[in-house]
Amino acid sequence: MRCQHGFVLNVRLSIQVDVGRQHVQTVERPRKSTPRKHNLVAVFKMVDHTIVHFEIPADDVEKLRRFYTKLFGWKIEKMQGFEDYWNIETVPVGDKGIPLRPGVNGGLMKKQNLEHKPVTYIAVESVDEYSKKIKELGGTITVTKQEIPGIGWWAFALDPEGNQFGIFQSK
Repeated sequence: MRCQHGFVLNVRLSIQVDVGRQHVQTVERPRKSTPRKHNLVAVFKMVDHTIVHFEIPADDVEKLRRFYTKLFGWKIEKMQGFEDYWNIETVPVGDKGIPLRPGVNGGLMKKQNLEHKPVTYIAVESVDEYSKKIKELGGTITVTKQEIPGIGWWAFALDPEGNQFGIFQSK
């Protein structure tokens, strides 16, 4: 049972983790005794390693902004505090910038060079650990860990076939 704030009340959580399969199962069991109000029994954060952001480079940002806005109805607005970067909302977001329904939002930016291609970002628990893992598996880190103040950290990598992707760790 959960209260209006999402805290677990009157239950004991059993979290079962199968590390080999990266599977987590949470089982709620009724408590025999009544806990204090808002007794949070367990806090558990899991990263799904899914695409969480994308970026589209453009020679003419305004041209592509109009194109994607008219084509898909995306909301594309200049991001405050960042030069030459626009947020793309493919799904609406709440006050804190979190999508209100399933979907992935991204960014539109001024092309940095002729080879600048679109990139997807994949969520990870630790940019440092996954940078090591990428190298161990035959990939290459092309841009080392960078901070996005107040948001998290990212790095760029190439897979063994030369496909670029980003990894992202939220704060």
